[in-house]
Amino acid sequence: MIKTLVLFDFDGTLTKQDTFPKFVFFSQGYFKGILGFLIFSPHVFLFLLRLMNGAKLKEKLVAFYFKGEKEEVLNKKGSAFIDKLTIENGFNKDVLNKFENHVPRSCH
Repeated sequence: MIKTLVLFDFDGTLTKQDTFPKFVFFSQGYFKGILGFLIFSPHVFLFLLRLMNGAKLKEKLVAFYFKGEKEEVLNKKGSAFIDKLTIENGFNKDVLNKFENHVPRSCH
């Protein structure tokens, strides 16, 4: 049997834009969302100047927003966020259809 590996990027491919800021505000609320971006604004500035790696910036933000959050709570927030993106037409339907053709039915 030949197995095929199919890779899809989420932000900007399966979705129409970067969803990280939207998920932060959705899952953490407006106040904590703004607070984190203010606290890490010097890092964001360094990223915009290309003096900081985007992965390193996201690592710092994820640690701030989600440290100590229980996996099941985060999974529920993630599922609710996917539902919201679906309702708001936030997915690239053509790419999503191609993705779904590669996902075994038992995973849906």
